[in-house]
Amino acid sequence: MKYSRTFICEFSILFLLCTVLSGTGCTTMDPFSKSQSDLEKSIRLFNRELESRSVETSSLFVFPPDRQEYLTKMHELKDKITFYESSVLDLKFFKDNIPISVEPDGKAGPGFDMAVATMRYKFSVSPATQLKTKIVYHEWKLLQNKWFVTPDINMFLE
Repeated sequence: MKYSRTFICEFSILFLLCTVLSGTGCTTMDPFSKSQSDLEKSIRLFNRELESRSVETSSLFVFPPDRQEYLTKMHELKDKITFYESSVLDLKFFKDNIPISVEPDGKAGPGFDMAVATMRYKFSVSPATQLKTKIVYHEWKLLQNKWFVTPDINMFLE
């Protein structure tokens, strides 16, 4: 069976269009999954910038009312601190300050607007050379479809 060039071209365009639309439909059907992946991405990006001591860039992830205090403390600390490792140990999800359930696969229930990330940092603060390991809880809040953190910078100074 022979197909005309026009038919093949039209079929290819239709197939591509259906593929794109079906992929878009799947991602928009579960907005909470997107919110959770956005949160996880924000946590990774904030920590990458924090660990690289990019104070201005990391401050973009800080909850706006806390940003100035964060900038002041991090400018004092950035030349003294060296990060060696960080990891997310746990994520707890909340809706209106009430904990929500998490599925066995780690997906949060619908509608969460806050999360607490349990983080482990390995770092040193000069002039000391001793490696410290600290567990810290970062509160993340959803504000206008963007995740912001309230970091505990004081724990690096203890």
